[in-house]
Amino acid sequence: MLNLEKIQELTTSQNYDMAVSKLAYKYFNTFTYKELCEYWACVKLVPEENLKTNPLMCFIMIQIHVWNGDTALAKKWLFHLSTLKKSQSDVQIEYYSFGAHCILPDVDNANLLLCASILYNDLLVTQGTLDYIEMSCLTPSVLKGFKDFSDFSKNYKAVASIMKPMIQNFQSDQCVGFIEVATAEYLYLRNDMTGASTYVAGALDSKNPYITITALFMLARIARVDVTNTSFDDILHHIVALKDNIKLEYLFPVVDSIIARFNIVSKKTKEVEDWLDSSEINYLNGFCVRYYFELVTQSKAHIFLGNYSNAITILERLTSYLRNDIHTLDLSECLANCAVACYYADSKELAFQKLLEALTICQAHGYIRVFSDLNEWIKPLFKEFYTQLVEANINSKYIHEIIGPLDDTTSQNDDGNDNDLEDFDSLSLMDRLTEMEVEVLLLVNEGKTNAQIAKKFSIQQGTVKFHISNVLKKLSATNRVQALAIAKANHII
Repeated sequence: MLNLEKIQELTTSQNYDMAVSKLAYKYFNTFTYKELCEYWACVKLVPEENLKTNPLMCFIMIQIHVWNGDTALAKKWLFHLSTLKKSQSDVQIEYYSFGAHCILPDVDNANLLLCASILYNDLLVTQGTLDYIEMSCLTPSVLKGFKDFSDFSKNYKAVASIMKPMIQNFQSDQCVGFIEVATAEYLYLRNDMTGASTYVAGALDSKNPYITITALFMLARIARVDVTNTSFDDILHHIVALKDNIKLEYLFPVVDSIIARFNIVSKKTKEVEDWLDSSEINYLNGFCVRYYFELVTQSKAHIFLGNYSNAITILERLTSYLRNDIHTLDLSECLANCAVACYYADSKELAFQKLLEALTICQAHGYIRVFSDLNEWIKPLFKEFYTQLVEANINSKYIHEIIGPLDDTTSQNDDGNDNDLEDFDSLSLMDRLTEMEVEVLLLVNEGKTNAQIAKKFSIQQGTVKFHISNVLKKLSATNRVQALAIAKANHII
């Protein structure tokens, strides 16, 4: 562990080179929030000229500036790192360069794969090892974090064929499940619970505690959506037990935030208030991107408790960071929550603007759960703003896909109320079905089996069943024959 008092003494005596050698701490990512604040205070005492001579310090500075939402300064430190790369032949510099490209948001995934390939070849020659790069900051997610891995997930097989051999040579135990859990998250966001469940299973055996936390969080979310799933309490118990098992203090806030989110959903006011009081993270102290998950959870807690102005303050600060091209998926979630807070704070015009921006971002990816996971909080917004959203080029089919899970959730509320959205009920049957659902229905009409449909679209049979189940529900049919008859009568097929 770092001796920060010793480093302060070195900076006081202007022994900066020695201070830099101490500050270049390999396990920098394991700092707790308090340790990180103290560390950053020490770093700011050292002149830039001394810091930029050390490759690891350049990499650390890139991370810190991204966490603070300042991509311009992060790129400046990438330039310093590139300068060292030209003057020194060292595989560690290649490693830090790869890590920097993982962190910086404007590096596309094709270039990231190229960097990984170069690093992989260098490590094979030098018999080196790759330490696991924590791409998600302190968010229980692989798909979200420093980079948007949506493209990776959509092209799972191609990416796996490139990345898996590298991962196995780098650090097989620690990286097991990385691609699988990213794919599960992608499918979950698109409301494909069957596909998400299938892929997340491949991540549960990972020896990396971060991937394990992410996989269990995903399982709990899936179980929470499916009311017939009785395993939710068991999964949550495993998440709680992680604090005793992982022994990594810097990950404790992640586990506590996960538990807080489910306490909010379960409407456990006392537990939510206690967690909010105990949370150490303060958005005013910086590092908002690193602690994004806990800060958004704080905002959700404030919304739940009716403290809308507090929620808006946190979310607006986060939004200002995320607009610096850090990560669009995190930005959309932040905007959706802010829309809810503004709506209930009676700032409806601002609520509409936030919701519209979030939908515009997510519509391109077909993400549903960013909104559906807000449950009954967000449903009144869609009811009130439906016409305006459609006029603003948000596809009515996409909106209805979001409303479907919301209707399911609302029907499960304790008060039993289910306020029908008349605007959505007035949609034609054709508008209610997605393009994929229509294509599946056409193949069913041709007499194709689930296995044949799955093979045609390169998807799991469980995913086919999921689409057919959606079709039956949207057409108010009890079986396939009835669904086909309704579809033909309404000129859908």
